[in-house]
Amino acid sequence: MNEAAAGASAGEGAGAEPTTTPPTGAEPTPSEVLSSSPFEALSTPLEGSVSPSEAPTAPPSGSFLPLDQVLATGRAVTWPLCAVAGLLVGVLGTAVHRAVSPWGLVLALLAALSGAVLARALAHGPGLAIYAGALLLVTQAMSQVRPGGDVVIAGDGLGHTWLYGSVLTVAVAAFLPARWFGRPASPAP
Repeated sequence: MNEAAAGASAGEGAGAEPTTTPPTGAEPTPSEVLSSSPFEALSTPLEGSVSPSEAPTAPPSGSFLPLDQVLATGRAVTWPLCAVAGLLVGVLGTAVHRAVSPWGLVLALLAALSGAVLARALAHGPGLAIYAGALLLVTQAMSQVRPGGDVVIAGDGLGHTWLYGSVLTVAVAAFLPARWFGRPASPAP
């Protein structure tokens, strides 16, 4: 019941004119609906909403978020993870490259390439450099002659292929397109 009807029923001002303001929360009239823009409600901010400058930005259409943003990790996690991956691939690849010739070597090189791609996806260039450093450190240390005259990576074809092939897999991962890792390629000049 509106205020005019309530006032008239209470006996106040029998000759007073009724007010025409609709009560709050009332439905708009058809003429108000037709005269308003359908996008007016979309332009009105909602309670508790953030301004466009504070809203998180979405990636451009057709691109992906970098994996480190998806996992919400930072350098404190991804850089050591890249180093551990390089150490593990170096140790396991060295152990496997001679296991079953030539498939052990193929498996070791695929693991090195997979680790390099993962490091680049997680931490971009710095992560790949850290991974490469750890992998190179392990493979070079294991190729040294031990006090008893033993070597883990022999100086033959399989050993050299593992040493140089592991470095080559990192180079391959470094030259893969940037768009594969969630970053747009730099614009052409």
